[in-house]
Amino acid sequence: MNKRKTSSEKDIKKAYSNLSHVYGVFESIFENNIRKKSLELLDVRKGDRVLEIGFGTGYNLVELAKAVGDNGKVYGIDLTPEMVKITRKKLIKNNLLNRVKLIQGSATKLPFGRNSFNIVYVSNVLEILSDKDTKIVLKEIKRVLKPKGKICVIDTSDNENYNAVKFYIWLNKKFPSYTSYPINVPKFIKHSGLKIIRKDIINIIKFFPMQIVIAKK
Repeated sequence: MNKRKTSSEKDIKKAYSNLSHVYGVFESIFENNIRKKSLELLDVRKGDRVLEIGFGTGYNLVELAKAVGDNGKVYGIDLTPEMVKITRKKLIKNNLLNRVKLIQGSATKLPFGRNSFNIVYVSNVLEILSDKDTKIVLKEIKRVLKPKGKICVIDTSDNENYNAVKFYIWLNKKFPSYTSYPINVPKFIKHSGLKIIRKDIINIIKFFPMQIVIAKK
C-alpha cells in the first residue's frame, strides 16, 4: 500500500470544526448498522465505565449511555469544541447528560488514571492519525483499560481489492485533513500488546468495507 498522508492535530481539529454541522448526517446514515453490530459484540453492561475517543456528533455516546444505566458512566473525548457542543445538545435531548462527561482534548494524553475503564470505543479515528500518534493513542488506551478490559476499533478496511477503498486512498492524497487512510488495525493493536479476540468486516451501503476489531487487555 502506498504511503498515506496524515495531518497534524491542529489541522484535524480545524477540518472537523468545519465539518461538524454536516458530519452528523454521515454518522446517522452510514454508521448506523456498524454501530449496532459493534455494540452488540462489545456487550456493554449496566454499571460499566466506558470511554469513547473521537465521539463526533455523539450518536455512539447516546447508545453507550443507555447501555451503562444509571450506575455506569461514559466519558467522551474529542479534539473539536463544535463536536462537544453538538453532542451535549444531543445528550440533553435524550435525557442522558447525567451519565456522560464530555472532554475537549487529545487522545495522545488521556486525562485518566490507570485501569479506569471496562471498555474503550474508537470509531473512525485511528486512520486519521499518523502512525506515531496511533501507537501513542493505543498505548494510552492500554494504560487506562482495566485488567481484561476491552477495546473496540472501527475503521475502514485496508483491503485494496475494493474499489471504494482505492477511491478513499485517492481522496486522502488530495484532502488529507478531511479524509482518512485505511490502516492495518490488527497490526497496530497487536503491536500495542493488546490481544485481538474478534475481527469482522461490515459492508456499508453494500460496497464500502468497514472493519470492527475487538481486543482485550
